[in-house]
Amino acid sequence: MLTVTSQIKDRFFDRQTVIEQISRENVRRLGRMGAYVRQRARTDILRRGRRTRVRDPGRNKQNGRFTRGRAGRSSAASGRPPHVHSRDSVATLRNIQFGLGADDASILIGPLALNGNKPQGSAAKTIPELLTKGGTARVPKYSFDNSVWYTGNYSQAPHQRSVTARYKPHPFMGPALDKEIAAGTVDRVWSASAF
Repeated sequence: MLTVTSQIKDRFFDRQTVIEQISRENVRRLGRMGAYVRQRARTDILRRGRRTRVRDPGRNKQNGRFTRGRAGRSSAASGRPPHVHSRDSVATLRNIQFGLGADDASILIGPLALNGNKPQGSAAKTIPELLTKGGTARVPKYSFDNSVWYTGNYSQAPHQRSVTARYKPHPFMGPALDKEIAAGTVDRVWSASAF
């Protein structure tokens, strides 16, 4: 995951020191490749609401009564890119940035690791890492009357507990790069005829 610090900001492509260190052509090629992979990863991460379409609408086969159906949870299949539920433009998996690597010949592409997004009781350091590799994490839940439990920031609630949530792996940056290689955009970026 890409944690934006002053050191990373100094490696962004629009900085004069970066442009002076490596040739303009390589900066352009790396920037294009980063933009292609970032766009592919953003389009692979689909926006989903908290609930999806209603299943089994119509008449109940046992008693013949009309039923409204049940709304199912919207979660991506294991091995597929995760769905994003947040509408926030900053705190979302779709906030993907890219910058030049420390060796001046590579590029770092990934979602921003925001402060406070560290899963409790997990080997993963960030939420995007937990989603990519899978694993377990402790999720705090809060209640005001001990009957209905909420997740989120309800730390003022008198009743608190935590449950273990299991996350299936949902890689999205590696498959985005693989798709761009298969589509031929990486080859076109690095071919001499592209410029």
